[in-house]
Amino acid sequence: MALAGKAYSVRGNGAAGGRAFAIGPAHSCALLPARQGFGGSLAMRQLCIIAVAALLSCGGDGNAAAQEEEDIRVSPSFWAVTGVAPDDVLHLRDVPSADSKSLADIPFNARGLKNFGCRRGELPFDQWARMSEAQRRAANTKWCRVEFHGKQGWVAGRFLKEDPVAAQ
Repeated sequence: MALAGKAYSVRGNGAAGGRAFAIGPAHSCALLPARQGFGGSLAMRQLCIIAVAALLSCGGDGNAAAQEEEDIRVSPSFWAVTGVAPDDVLHLRDVPSADSKSLADIPFNARGLKNFGCRRGELPFDQWARMSEAQRRAANTKWCRVEFHGKQGWVAGRFLKEDPVAAQ
């Protein structure tokens, strides 16, 4: 993994089975430059254990890093609706939740929705731990604040794509 021009990883011997763990660029836990071994230093071994624990607590599957990388990409100025059936609408919501009040119905082929930014739900661990898998997925939905025909609200980000024509 590259971070400020350097590759970082944590390599474990024994308990980690020699498996290399990459720490994503969105995390501030990139601790050790990649190399063959750590030497015999006790401090270096402790640092390795801390780094592996930090990595595992962050998810460790690579999906979280990819998701965070997606989240920090520059967003377009305007969106177009995608993935909505012709006989359906995209609901403009008052808050970023599928259970919230619908402010307007956006047509399946709408373009030029002004982008005010996107976010994902962030829950405290104790609340997340009590949720079902379906509830966790819903809580992690990407929501984007947009303006449509003078009204501002939230829409599920999975129904948006960049609208380069509206930006011209």
